[in-house]
Amino acid sequence: MSLDIAIGIGSALDGKQAVTYAIHSAFNQLTQREIALALIISSQDFEVKDVHSNAISHLGNTPLLGFSTSRIISG
Repeated sequence: MSLDIAIGIGSALDGKQAVTYAIHSAFNQLTQREIALALIISSQDFEVKDVHSNAISHLGNTPLLGFSTSRIISG
């Protein structure tokens, strides 16, 4: 059993767009699309609810841990 790790970085003025860029960047690095865990670290400049809801829309039921520089997102 192998372990693949992908890192995606998203930069945008809007948290939803930054999450989308980061997740797509990480997906593009993976050969297998089955994700066991997602970790999201967000800037305090983005609304936590926007980051969280957009991550869930891309990741579905994937377990998600995350935080921003100001408060916990999920987990």
